[in-house]
Formats: sequence, C-alpha cells, structure tokens
Amino acid sequence: MNLWLSIYRRLRILPLTILIVFVALFVRVESAKVNAKKGLFITTNTVQAEDAKKDEHKKEKKEESKADDKKDGDKKDEHAEAEKKPEEAIDPLDVTKQEMRASSELAILQELADRRRAIEQREAAVMEKEALLKASEVQFDAKIKELTDLRNEIKALVDTTKAKEDEETKRLVTIYEKMKPKDAAGILSTLNMSVLLPIARGMKETKLSPILAAMPPDKAKQITDMLARKAQILPQDTPVRAAAEAAAKEALPNLPPPPSE
Repeated sequence: MNLWLSIYRRLRILPLTILIVFVALFVRVESAKVNAKKGLFITTNTVQAEDAKKDEHKKEKKEESKADDKKDGDKKDEHAEAEKKPEEAIDPLDVTKQEMRASSELAILQELADRRRAIEQREAAVMEKEALLKASEVQFDAKIKELTDLRNEIKALVDTTKAKEDEETKRLVTIYEKMKPKDAAGILSTLNMSVLLPIARGMKETKLSPILAAMPPDKAKQITDMLARKAQILPQDTPVRAAAEAAAKEALPNLPPPPSE
C-alpha cells in the first residue's frame, strides 16, 4: 500500500517536472535567439563604424596630401620669387630720382596752391574795391543830383530876383526920364553907384546926356568911366554901349581923351 502511494506521488510530480523542463528549455531557446539578434546588430554597427573610420582616415590622408602639395607649391613659388628678386633689385639711383620727382611735384603743387590763394585774395580785394566804387558812384551821383537841384534852385531864384530888379530898374528909369535933367541929376548924384549905374544904363541917350551935364564934374566923370568900362565888356552894337559913349561925349566935351595903353 505504501509502495503504491509512493509511486502515485511520484507520478503526480512527474508531469510538473516535465512542464518545468519544457518551460526552462523554451526560455533558454528564446534567450539564445535574442542574444543572436543582439550579436548580429552589434556586429553590423561595428562594421559600419569601422567603414566610417576608414573613409574618414582616407579623407584625412587626401587633405594632408593636398596640404603638402600646396605647401610644396608655395615653397616653389617662394623659391621662384626669391630667384627673381635678385634680378629685379631696385636701383638706388632710381629711388633717388623718384623721390626727387615726387618732391618737385609736391613743390609745384604747393606753388600752384599758393598762387591760387593769392589770386583768390586779389580777386576778393578787387571785388571789395568794386563794391566800394559802386557805393561811391551811387553817393557821387546822389551828390551831383543834389548839387544840380541846388544850382537849378539858385538859378531860379537869381532869375526871379534879376527879373524883379530889371522891372524895378525900368520903373526908376521911366521916373527919372520924365523928370527935369537938373532935378534928376541932383537925386542921382546922391545914389550909390550900384543903384545909379543900372538906371543910367537903362536910360535913353537923349535923356541921359542932359542929366550927366547937370551933375558935378567929378560925379559925371565917375559915372562915365563906369559906363565906359561896362561898354567895353558889351558887344559893339549894343544900345547900352552906344548910349554910354554918347553920354560921355556930351557930358565931358572938354576932357582930354584917355591915354592909350
């Protein structure tokens, strides 16, 4: 009985054991698959990384080779320039000539600038003088106009005064011509010569002669001399001169003629 019980118990445990074994085997198989996939992925990434490194290394080598070629070319150019430089060495005399030429050009430019400045200053002075002259001309023209107006005003006053004097003289001449010669001679003898002479010059010959004859000899002689001097200034055919000469002859018939010069 006990034997069968032990066998029965073992039989009950066996399926469970088999199940556990199958589960463990399945788990291991799946783990192996996963590990295999991971290993393949890692291998692929590693290969790609190595290829990228190789490409980058190749590029670096190419760039280094290009840089080396460039350096070699630069060195060759430097050598070529160094070889050319001795041939193209600058002559000191040429440098001196260039410096002298530059200094002479600068001197010429400076001289031209000074001349232009002097011309501008002279032009400014001339323009200033022209402005002053124009202002002076304006003032001069204004002064001339002022003087001309003043002269015309004075001339008008003189003409007016002379006309009034002539009118007054004519009136006095008419008065004295109507008087008796003796009365007229008495009054005229007392007058100033500046008043008497215009009246005497305005009188007719026939009226003046008896008046002069009635005057004192000294006064008659003085009037005659003044009339004669005035007559010498007047033209030959003026009535005033003729009247003066006739009056002098009639008033002073016995006086000797004046000495000839």
